[in-house]
Amino acid sequence: MKNGAITMAFIFCLSCANRSENRSGNSSKDSVTTRDSTASPFVKKADSIHGEMVTLLKDYIRHYNDTIFLDTTFAVNGQSVEIYFKHLCLHDSALIIPSRYVSIYGLDSFVTHNFQSRLKITQDGNIVFDTVITKGYFKSEIFQEEVKYGALLYPDL
Repeated sequence: MKNGAITMAFIFCLSCANRSENRSGNSSKDSVTTRDSTASPFVKKADSIHGEMVTLLKDYIRHYNDTIFLDTTFAVNGQSVEIYFKHLCLHDSALIIPSRYVSIYGLDSFVTHNFQSRLKITQDGNIVFDTVITKGYFKSEIFQEEVKYGALLYPDL
């Protein structure tokens, strides 16, 4: 029951946290080049992408450099509870998304990265929960295609 209260407090903190996002308007002449640092042959220059698709792809790529932190302490029944959460992109170029999923963006394939989160909860200095969350954490709950091509993307905090 105590862990349930801590989990609910964590969810409450996540829902109350604010995250600032960089949103800028895009002109109709926007183009996106999707390349990783290894110049993978699986990535195609996407100059012909327009409008909303450019915005979606740019928004996804922008999150590669977003690291989300939550570090908070609060009291529950006189005990100090600290929650530390960190979500980031691994920049591992480990996901090669085939055409059937990215052709709508004008791409033949797309090389992207895995993401991971670290969640640590302490109560009065004692570690209650400490784990690294990756998509593998959900492997038994998701479809095989999601295991192969999915990314644990950014949480909306």
